Amino acid sequence: MPLWFLEGDATDAETRLSHSGRGRLPSFEMEIKAILADSPGLWSYEKATMGSFRDFVPDHYRSGYQMVSHARNKYGNELWDNVINYTARKPFTLYPYYFSLKKYAGISKTELYQETFETLRTHWASQAEKRKLTNKIRINGDRTRHFTSYRFPRYINDSVVFAEKSGIDQINEFVAIDRAGNEKRIHRPGFYNAANISVAQDKVVWAEIMKDLRWSRRSFSVIKIYDLETKLERILSLRTRYFAPDISSDGKFITAIEADELNRFYLVVLREKTGEIVEKIASPGNEYLQYPVWDDEQRAIYMSSLGDKGKKIVCYSLETGEWTTLFDAEFEDIAELDCRGDYLVFRAGFSGIDNIYALDLKEFHCQRVTSSRFGAFTPCLSANGDSLMYADYTSQGYDIVKTAFEPSEFIPLGSLSEHREQLNLPAKEEESKVIVPGRPSKPYETRKYRKYSNLFNFHSWAPLYVDIDNPSIENLEVSPGLMLMSQNMLSTATTVLGYEYNLEEKNHFLHASFTYSGWFPVLKLSMDYGGDPFVASAPDSSVNLLGVSTNMRISTTIHLPLNLTYNRFVMGMQPSVKASFSKAYFYYTDAKAYKSGLTFMEYRMYFYNYLKSAKRDILPRLGLVLDLQYIDTPFEQEQLGSLIYGSGVLYIPGILRHQTLRTFAGVQKQDPGIFLMGNQMSMPRGVYNHIATELRKITFDYVFPISYPDWQIWRAAYFKRFRGAFFYDYAIGKDVYIHGSNSGPVNRSFQSLGMELTTDVHLAQIFLPFNIGGRLIWIPETGMTYGEFIFSVDLNQF
Repeated sequence: MPLWFLEGDATDAETRLSHSGRGRLPSFEMEIKAILADSPGLWSYEKATMGSFRDFVPDHYRSGYQMVSHARNKYGNELWDNVINYTARKPFTLYPYYFSLKKYAGISKTELYQETFETLRTHWASQAEKRKLTNKIRINGDRTRHFTSYRFPRYINDSVVFAEKSGIDQINEFVAIDRAGNEKRIHRPGFYNAANISVAQDKVVWAEIMKDLRWSRRSFSVIKIYDLETKLERILSLRTRYFAPDISSDGKFITAIEADELNRFYLVVLREKTGEIVEKIASPGNEYLQYPVWDDEQRAIYMSSLGDKGKKIVCYSLETGEWTTLFDAEFEDIAELDCRGDYLVFRAGFSGIDNIYALDLKEFHCQRVTSSRFGAFTPCLSANGDSLMYADYTSQGYDIVKTAFEPSEFIPLGSLSEHREQLNLPAKEEESKVIVPGRPSKPYETRKYRKYSNLFNFHSWAPLYVDIDNPSIENLEVSPGLMLMSQNMLSTATTVLGYEYNLEEKNHFLHASFTYSGWFPVLKLSMDYGGDPFVASAPDSSVNLLGVSTNMRISTTIHLPLNLTYNRFVMGMQPSVKASFSKAYFYYTDAKAYKSGLTFMEYRMYFYNYLKSAKRDILPRLGLVLDLQYIDTPFEQEQLGSLIYGSGVLYIPGILRHQTLRTFAGVQKQDPGIFLMGNQMSMPRGVYNHIATELRKITFDYVFPISYPDWQIWRAAYFKRFRGAFFYDYAIGKDVYIHGSNSGPVNRSFQSLGMELTTDVHLAQIFLPFNIGGRLIWIPETGMTYGEFIFSVDLNQF
C-alpha cells in the first residue's frame, strides 16, 4: 500500500517524553488486553488497524507494536530489516508489506495479526487466573452503551468528586459526581493532553495547548484555572511551556514543570492569582522532571525524574533548596503522583500491569496498593488518608473507583518485579537506552543545512487526486488519478504532482503545485494543464477560429493562514491574493481576430470557527464559516469586468447526537464587460450551472449517521459507517443565461430537494478513508428525478 506521510505535532512534552524505558509496556498493552479478555472473537485486521466508529479501537501503532515484537521473537530479528528494505525497493508492487512478509516469513499480515493476538489472549488469560483483585466501589454511574472514560478523580468536597469524562461519542468535559453516581457537567476545556488535573479550594487547574498564530509547528502549554463558584475560566500565563500543574491545598500557589525551547527543564512555583514566578529551579543534571505534587504542609514538592539511569522519585525542599532522591525505579515507569500524610502514591508497572503503589515517606518502603484487572491510574488520597480513589481501566473505558487505604494490606515491592504479563519484553541492551531530551545518544557530524538546495523530498504517492490545499472543514471531492507528494525536512516546502480524470468535465488534467511556507505569508505556485479553454463567441458566423490549444492555467497565490483556536473552538482566518493566467480566447474588434490569454486577480478572506468534534461527529455540531471574494480582470476590462461573492455556513446541532443542520447562504454579483464570468457558487443540486449576473442561494442539509457496521468484504473494502442526509436548495438569479437557449437573459428561481446515502469506507486496505455513495435529486419545477455519484475524502480522519 502507499506510504502515507503523517506530520507529528510536538505539543505535549509531558506525554511525548514519557515513553522511554521498559515500564511503559503495561499501559501500552492494557487496551488490547481488555478487548481480548472481554471479546469472544478477534476483530478483523482492518478493524484493528483502521479503527471503528462503533467500538473503541486502540490506534494501529499499539497493534503494530505487538505484531512487530511477536514476529521478531518467532521469525528472527532480521525479519523487519528485510521487510523494510523490500518495501523501500519495491513500492510499485502496491502491497510491498504483504509480499515481503510472505517472502521472508511465509505469512501474510492478516495471519501474523491473528497469530499474534491469539497467542497474547491465551497468555494473558493464564496470568489473569493467578491474580486476586482489589475490592473496590465504583463511584461513577452506569455508563451508556458507548465507550466512556472517567479519569483524574479529585475530591471537590466530602460528597462530590471531580472527574474528566471522555468517549467516542463526545468531546472531553469536566464533571462532578455525587455519592449516588449522578453527574453534572462542570466545564468543557480546550485542547490538551493532560498529565495532571488538580483541584483545590473550588479551583480546577490544568495545562492546555495553545497554537502559535502562524507557525503550525510551534505551540505553547499554558496553565488554565476554572473557578467552580464563579463558573469562569482564566489563563494564568501566555506563551509559556508549563506542564502537569498542581495547585496547593490552600489554593494560593501552583507548581509545574517548565520545558524551554532548548530542552532545559525547571521546577516552577507560581502565584495562583497573578501567575508570578515565586521560584524557578533548574533540574539537577537537566533531568526530565514530571508530575510535581505538593506535600501536605507545602514545604516540599515531590516529582518523578527521568535520567540516563532511568526513573526515580525526587523531592525538592522549599525551605533548604536541596534535592533528595527518595526512590529509584531504574527502568520501570512511574507516573501520576499524589501525596497525603506519610505516603506518596503513584502509578507504576512493576508487576507487568499498571497499579497504584505507595512510598512510605518515613521508612521509604515501596509497596503495591491495588491489584487491577487491566490497569489503575491517576491516584488520589482522601483528606484523612483512609481511602484511595483511582481510575480503573475496563474494556468500555475508565471507571472511578474507591478502595480502603490499608498499609497492612499492601504487597512488598520485592516480590513483584517479574513482568510475567509481557511476552515481548525488550532485550537488556534495549531497555537501558533511555533517551533524555537534549542529550544525543552518540556524536553526530555537524554540517551546514542549505534551505534552498533541500526543497524537495518525495516521500509518498496516492492512487487518486484530491486538492489537499483547498481550505475546507468538510470532505474534499476525489477524482480518479495519481498523486506524488514531496515535503522537505523542515516542512516548509511542499510539492504535489498529479494526474486527474475529471468525471464532471470528462477530461484529463495534469496538476503541479509548489508551496513554500517558510516566510510569514505562504507562497504557492501552481499549474494545471488539460481540458478546453474558454472561447468567447464571435460577433457573426463569418469569423472562424481554426483551432485552440489545450488549456493551461498558471497561478501564484500569497496567503496567510492564521490559527486563532481558543478553548474548545477551532478558529482561523486566511486572507489571500491570487493571480492566475489561462488560455481563454476572445474576439477583439479592433484587431478583427481572436487573441488568447486572460489574467484574473482574486482577493479572498476565509474565516472559520467551529466546536471541536467527537469521533462520531460527521460535521461540526456548532460552527460558522465565512467566505468573501472579489475577482476582477484588470488587464481585460473591456472583455470581463469583476465579480464579488460572499457566503456563510452555519452549523447547528441536530435533534440527536452527531446530527447537524448545515445552512448555507450565498450571494454573488457581477459587473460584466462584454462577457460574464462563471459562477462562484453552483446552482441548486441537479440544476445546470447557468451563468447569472446576480445570484442568491440558500441551502439546508440535515446530516445524520445511520449505522456503524464494521463490515468487511475480503481485502477490497472495510465499511465503518453509513450516513444519510436530506437537503433543500433554493436559488434566485437576475439576468440568468439559460444554457442551450437562444433567448436573452431572464430572471428566474431554481430549487431542488432530495436525499443522500453514503458510506465511510477504506478501499483496498488504504489507510485514507473515503466517503462514497449516491444522491437522489427531485426538481419540483419539472417533476424530474436525477441521481448523482458522490466520491470524497475526509482528511480530518487521516
